[in-house]
Amino acid sequence: MNRYSQRYQPQVVDRLTGEIIEFDLNIRHARGGKFMKVWQGTGWESRIGELQGTSMKILWHLVTVAKWGNVIPGPSDTAASMELRQSNVSRAYKELVQAEFVYKIGTVYYLSPYFCWKGNDQQYEMACRELSARQITMIGAPS
Repeated sequence: MNRYSQRYQPQVVDRLTGEIIEFDLNIRHARGGKFMKVWQGTGWESRIGELQGTSMKILWHLVTVAKWGNVIPGPSDTAASMELRQSNVSRAYKELVQAEFVYKIGTVYYLSPYFCWKGNDQQYEMACRELSARQITMIGAPS
């Protein structure tokens, strides 16, 4: 263990058998921040359930490739890296924007900080303030 790791030994009760299950959980923190899910219990679960198959697949791909500050690749880069048709990926991006998982400022795409975040706490708060105060360019909307 180093200063960037934490070890937990939680106990979980199996709901079917009542058995107590113990396990080791090692969590490694990246320097400068960590990836943090913030959508649990806030209604994002229902939005995820409403996504079409390709959109769901692309959303989880974007979560894994998001850069610091939630910057994500555009539709053409995503289509190339996932080996999908550009038209299907563009349609999925539109669905993700409408469901507010993805937004676009200028030519840069981002995952919503209200869904998940890759960065530190101060950057997260700044991104949320900026997102709520800024005019967001929707895909397909007139500029």
